[in-house]
Amino acid sequence: MKTDYKILTLCDGAASAETIDCAKRILCSVAAKSHAEFTFDDCSLSDICTESETDALEKAKRAHAVLYAATDDSRQKTALTLLRKSLGLYAETRRYNSAVATSTYSASNADSKKEFDFITVCDAASGICFGEQGYSNNPSFGREAYDVERYSELEIERVARVAYELADRRHRILTLADKADSMTTSKLWRKIVTDINEDYPYVRVDALSTGEAAAKIVSEPYSQDVILTSNLFGSILNGMCSALADSDSVAQSSFGETALGIYGVQTEGGSIYNNGETNPCGMILACADMLKNSFDLQTEADIIEKATIRTMSQIRSSGSLPTAAVLEEIIKEL
Repeated sequence: MKTDYKILTLCDGAASAETIDCAKRILCSVAAKSHAEFTFDDCSLSDICTESETDALEKAKRAHAVLYAATDDSRQKTALTLLRKSLGLYAETRRYNSAVATSTYSASNADSKKEFDFITVCDAASGICFGEQGYSNNPSFGREAYDVERYSELEIERVARVAYELADRRHRILTLADKADSMTTSKLWRKIVTDINEDYPYVRVDALSTGEAAAKIVSEPYSQDVILTSNLFGSILNGMCSALADSDSVAQSSFGETALGIYGVQTEGGSIYNNGETNPCGMILACADMLKNSFDLQTEADIIEKATIRTMSQIRSSGSLPTAAVLEEIIKEL
């Protein structure tokens, strides 16, 4: 008897709908050879910001997981933030994999022939972007603005454990990017992340300043495994990491206390193909992450990842293909 997993899909626009359709076809292909079955409930991402907000969020809470395809649009970013908050999700991950990206990475001091596959894990619910903000008048210097960063022990620990779990299943290397040399919150981050290492003795922890971590990502992306950081530094590092691979190929995930998570891609609205097509691989890898982390279907996830990487390796040696053709080739490999 097959186990039925309910998936809420969220998108807006034709390109996003095409990306969601790719995900559905991949999952249905896997289901045909598995004990799993997938049921889809389609909604518009913009519904989360309108009068339909309650209905869309309730559907998300009843689902086993959420798949989304979004563009780099302020309204859609707001919708995703509301969704994470409603579902109690506090850790956001992004996976950068050169094997599925079509852009060519190059740096003056890096070996661009080496493949990279690493994950960033960032706090998505606390820190300076969610703290006290305001304006005041300084008698000596005039108007001033302030943003306050606060982190509690629990807020740091819960995100750190997500990073440790991922590192423990990968190459067991965790890099903490902080500013412990000058920021009190970073000192607490370093203390707590170091203490938790006792529960993961096989994971090596490298604590670096954010600047050092950024330099290492640029010069040696192939040496990275899991990078953990705060909300503010995560925004900076992820922006830089996006230069290593096209946005369509970056799989994103958000996690909380339960198995329910949201998975998908957030592109910049541009194309990495000359013919205007988008790269479906980020969404396909997001599906694999969903199978692993929300459904505990490790075998099926591995099959998807290996098929995608093999297909993209063949395409990169022969030239680009339209989205539909890439999808067909990956399905053949499954």
